[in-house]
Amino acid sequence: MESARTLQASKNSHVPAQPVPINSQQDFLPSPDIAGFNARPPRITPANILTLQRTMGNQAVCRLLAQQKTARSTAPVSTTNPGTIQRKNYDKGKHSDNFMRYLKESIPGGYDDTDANQKQAAARAWILDQNAYDSRIIHEAASGNLNSLEDAIDYKQQSRLDDAGLDLATDIVPLIKSVTVETMADQLQTFIQTLNPGEKRSKIIWGSLTSWGAAKTMEAHLEKDGRQDGSEADGAPEWMLQMEERMGGPKKTLYVRGHMLNNNLGGPGLDYNMVPFPGPNASGIKNVNKAHLTKYEKPVKDLYDKVLKGEVTDLVYKVQAVYPRAPRQLTGEFRQVYEQFNLLYNELVAEFRQSSQGKNDQDIEKEFAGFDEIKPNLQNYQSVPTAYKRSYVEIRPVQKHLDTVPFDNLLKDINLKLDQRLLKKNIPLIALQKSVPKGKDLTQVTMRELVGYVKNNALLWALEDERVPASINCEVTWIDHTEQPAKAKSIPVDPIQVDLFNQIDAPYAQRSDIEINKGE
Repeated sequence: MESARTLQASKNSHVPAQPVPINSQQDFLPSPDIAGFNARPPRITPANILTLQRTMGNQAVCRLLAQQKTARSTAPVSTTNPGTIQRKNYDKGKHSDNFMRYLKESIPGGYDDTDANQKQAAARAWILDQNAYDSRIIHEAASGNLNSLEDAIDYKQQSRLDDAGLDLATDIVPLIKSVTVETMADQLQTFIQTLNPGEKRSKIIWGSLTSWGAAKTMEAHLEKDGRQDGSEADGAPEWMLQMEERMGGPKKTLYVRGHMLNNNLGGPGLDYNMVPFPGPNASGIKNVNKAHLTKYEKPVKDLYDKVLKGEVTDLVYKVQAVYPRAPRQLTGEFRQVYEQFNLLYNELVAEFRQSSQGKNDQDIEKEFAGFDEIKPNLQNYQSVPTAYKRSYVEIRPVQKHLDTVPFDNLLKDINLKLDQRLLKKNIPLIALQKSVPKGKDLTQVTMRELVGYVKNNALLWALEDERVPASINCEVTWIDHTEQPAKAKSIPVDPIQVDLFNQIDAPYAQRSDIEINKGE
């Protein structure tokens, strides 16, 4: 694997960019020129569509509208705004009603939906049983869009609402809008404790979550008289879909959704109990998920078995995901590569637009009339403004050269002198090559596509710096009653360091099942 020095040396006199703290909830990189990406004349809008229909004919306008729609659907994929990601064939997973079941089993005599306190507890349980930051339910409820929220509820979720006598508008939405997930969990478990005050029941305390919905801290007080069920990691949270673009092997993603509290100890497989760890497919860096399991989770499971036997009491297990980590140097360098490459792309767009400036109006009209994309009917053709025809003719070379010709061929184009332009802007070719997803190379992708890939790769480096914790700190304390007198014991904090790739050829793959609505 090539080191950071390889990237640096390939830049000659380039001074490396300093790492910049990134807020990846926003599109931190300048957006490529939208007109250049779409490669078409001025956009059709409701304001000008009537005029165009009168001058060009309705059928021609319809074709333009169809082109416009096609261009948006084929725009380069980009992980710029986590809130816009959609996943094809999305499956919430199997986690469904663990908290709800625990609540109902804890109520002497059974659940009573005429009891206001029980209903409110059931509403909290229903919400906690959803994947809080992955589900449309939470998003739509928080924004107050009840119609869309009803559409997001499937029949199983609705059936659970009906069984608990809960109303979406009056019981669920107000709670989501006013109470955080971690507070809901605390309130629900506190209520369950009051139902059986003589029993010692487990309680999980989650601290505040990250801005994207993953866990930061977890504290579990594990007792013998009951706890909610845990579950395996479910759903497809947006932050995980993005992280999965870092590959750890052939068709294998590097990261896993690691439980803060293990599912065998009552930890739900949902976002607020999850954090991204390098997993079993890590190659060249530590499998943090396995290290966490071996060093802490297995010993805690063994201790909990002793709690059930009465041999151990006061078992407390704490986990902290430590943020932030120091940004890697290559993060800043990949960001600069994107910014310079995007600038070069836009410069080429501007140059190509000038390619027809020497043509007179008569030449423009002839070339415009020959385009298959627009076939204006004869009676309206003369009414099309010449400026509109010229705009369409000038933009066409962008489609031909940047959007259809493979980048490898553009490098060999004598007129473009692209290799010299890359050198002038301190853009190492290897940085472009390593931004192309596995299964593709520069002989296949166009420059338009490559701009999007370079952007996505730069953003992935920044997302990892922001979202993967620097370390996992765990601590376990308990009272051992197998010795007389009973002794306080502990597994002290010994941080598990979380390493990241720091080489230019870190494996990268553009996911095929993510769609981004770039907007315009």
